[in-house]
Amino acid sequence: MKTNHRRGFVANTPRDQSMWGRSKRLSEHAVGVSIGNDFTDGHRGMARAKRGAKKRLRALERLDARRVIRQELEEMVGDEES
Repeated sequence: MKTNHRRGFVANTPRDQSMWGRSKRLSEHAVGVSIGNDFTDGHRGMARAKRGAKKRLRALERLDARRVIRQELEEMVGDEES
């Protein structure tokens, strides 16, 4: 049988990422995301759950940056009107 790896190759077992979590300090508050320990939801495995949590954290960071910029612009426009 043809194999796609060298002789003697032994794959590393994947690291258990259950209960993984990450937090980020934003402008006014801190946000955190985490994944649970139940990976039996169809095709939603450990890697996809972690990827989704990381995407959520990045999205919250982007939204916070946009909110800060919007507030600064409103303050600048408010100062010019007075």
